[in-house]
Amino acid sequence: MKFKSKVLIASASSLVIALAVFFSIQAVGEAQKSEEQARQDGANSLACETYMTFSFPNWKENMSWDEIIENSQSLEVLAVLGGSPEYMSLLTKINRNYKDVVESKAKVNAEVDDLILSMVALNLWCEPYLK
Repeated sequence: MKFKSKVLIASASSLVIALAVFFSIQAVGEAQKSEEQARQDGANSLACETYMTFSFPNWKENMSWDEIIENSQSLEVLAVLGGSPEYMSLLTKINRNYKDVVESKAKVNAEVDDLILSMVALNLWCEPYLK
């Protein structure tokens, strides 16, 4: 009888230790995920703040070619800095549209409309990170 109770106590102790280890590992994993998400949100926030300097709100009605080219070059630099996949996808589209505008040398046409729409899309994506 003593042997059975010792086995039961040992089994119960092992189970308690195994559960403690399991939940500790889970807690560490969740903390790491939360930390990574906070880091990613901070990076997105910084990227969006930087992007807003050259975005749609700064697109003037009668921008000079120098201003258009300056914005285009600045956004190309932002793409080199990187960001989350969603951010990079939207920024890449803006850069392609800027390239189309610069190559066509047209200030008011479909290329400009596409550019402004792509900027609006990134502005909307950035909105939660700018609060």
